[in-house]
Amino acid sequence: MKNKILIAAFAAAACVSVGSSEGLLLGIEGDYSFKSSVKGKTISYGDKFKWDDGQPAIGIKIGYDFDVFRVYGAYSYDFEASKSHEIDMFSWKDSWKKHNLLVGADFTPEITNSFKLIAGAYTGVSFMRYKNESSFSLPGYAYSDSYKANLNGWVIGAKLGGLYSFDEHNEIEFGYKADYTRYKASKLGEDIDKAYETNHGLYLGYNFKF
Repeated sequence: MKNKILIAAFAAAACVSVGSSEGLLLGIEGDYSFKSSVKGKTISYGDKFKWDDGQPAIGIKIGYDFDVFRVYGAYSYDFEASKSHEIDMFSWKDSWKKHNLLVGADFTPEITNSFKLIAGAYTGVSFMRYKNESSFSLPGYAYSDSYKANLNGWVIGAKLGGLYSFDEHNEIEFGYKADYTRYKASKLGEDIDKAYETNHGLYLGYNFKF
């Protein structure tokens, strides 16, 4: 139900933006999370697990600029991150990548004629594709297996940065952002009690304003 609400909100934000060209903005953005950290706990023994890795991402957005604030809908793709483990004869690798649909709002007060502050928040749905690859080896014997799962989660985040305008149509933005995602852990594995992810890092984007 939450996923449907956010997808509808994303579509509504896009439609409102397209409805009037004055103030409309289209943008692209790249970011790098210093640590995409996925954590959880098993049901049977209560053991905690944690995977973390740096993770780049790229995305697009469409929004409407009201001068001192703006609203937008965005799509972003987080490239694959992974964590490898090895104990004696066992080795395994956890990897994950994501598609995100987001809606957000930014407060953009003017500092100078060409520079604005950005303070914003966003929320949405995250679709993680998770894969586990494991292997066991002995002299003369080897075994390997893999497991895949799709997880849906609810993400909430915040960002702080700056916005520099070259002219009335072209601008760049940059800053720091962090977010938290809670996943439906039952889809990760029957023995998983809960799973969540945290990200924080730098972002850089370009916007064209109509």
